[in-house]
Amino acid sequence: MPKDTFNKLNEDKKSRITQAIINEVSKTSFEYVNIQNIIKDANIPRGSFYQYFEDKMDMYEYIMDYISSIKRYYFKSIFEAVNLNFIERIEAIYLAGIKFKSENPDFVRAGEFMLKSPLYLDNPSVTKGLEQMISIYESWIINDQEKKIINDKINPRVLATMVLELLNKLTIDSFVHHKLDDTSYETSIKMMIEIFKRGISYV
Repeated sequence: MPKDTFNKLNEDKKSRITQAIINEVSKTSFEYVNIQNIIKDANIPRGSFYQYFEDKMDMYEYIMDYISSIKRYYFKSIFEAVNLNFIERIEAIYLAGIKFKSENPDFVRAGEFMLKSPLYLDNPSVTKGLEQMISIYESWIINDQEKKIINDKINPRVLATMVLELLNKLTIDSFVHHKLDDTSYETSIKMMIEIFKRGISYV
């Protein structure tokens, strides 16, 4: 993550550097990110980049975390809601993803290149993030099992993993490989959720 020298910058300069990084990572994958382009775009001295970041990977992890923090804003109310069941939360999360995509095209393009990069996919923070999401899904499922909304004979960990992997596959097909437009993506999500609903509900 960034050094203290970056964190202590005024907000205007910090935002300028952050935007320059986004501009670069939304054009190419990690392997081909050019630090000189970022320095020029941010209008900072050549040597100052390494006063702010240890290396290119450090910068990349910062921008991944930055984009994730913006994305979490779209999902905050869904995660904090107390009146939604598991299926309703999942549908709301992935539909919020469509809104995020339409309002943040640069972030989405950066995400496309991230998902195509082995260095990103092999990053421990990515694996940790997926494990955290599975644990959150699992807790929602257990809560619904206690309320008799989801069949308590179903293994919550297995279901959480299956839902996350299947819906992530649809998201990657839409956002990265462009196999689905927004309408097809939304329809596919609703269809998948309906399958889960019919397969796991008592009704």
